[in-house]
Amino acid sequence: MSMFKGLEKERIELLTDIRIRNNNRVIADQMAHTFAYRRQEVVNQEPGIKDFKDRWPALFQQKEINAEFQRIMTIPLEKKFMAQLDIHSSQLITVIRAKGGSKRQKTADIVDIFDQMEPRFRKRDGILNLTDTLEATKVKKFYAQTGSSVKGGHRQKEDQLSTPR
Repeated sequence: MSMFKGLEKERIELLTDIRIRNNNRVIADQMAHTFAYRRQEVVNQEPGIKDFKDRWPALFQQKEINAEFQRIMTIPLEKKFMAQLDIHSSQLITVIRAKGGSKRQKTADIVDIFDQMEPRFRKRDGILNLTDTLEATKVKKFYAQTGSSVKGGHRQKEDQLSTPR
C-alpha cells in the first residue's frame, strides 16, 4: 500500500507539471512510472471519464494517448491506424460515395475537394474529414433519438483491435 501512496504523490505532482510549458519529457516519464497505479485504478474503481480526466489530465493529450496505447497493446497507435487507413481508404471512399440522402449532402463538398486533390494527399486527409463529418452526424442523431447524454463516464462495449500481421 505504501507503494501506491508514493504513486499517488507522483500523480499529484503530475497535475502541477502538466501546467508547465515544454515539460513533455517529465510528463512522459511520470506517466510511464505511474502506469501500474493508473491501471489498478481503472480496473478496481472503474472511474467515470470526467473523474478520470480530472485525475489524469495528461492522459488526454495526443502524445500520451499514443504512449498509453503503446504500453497496453505494444504497438504504436498512430502508425497502425494510418497504415490501416492507407490499406482501406479506397474501400472507404467507395462506401462514402454510395451513401445517399442527408449523408451525401453532408459529405458532397468534402468529396468534391477530395477529387481535386493530388492522390498522395487525397487518402488520409480526405478520409479523416469524411469520417469526422459522418461521425458527427451519428452522434447528433443518437442524442436526438435518445434524448440522453453520456452518463457514468464509460461504455460497456469493448472494441476489438486487430494486431499487425
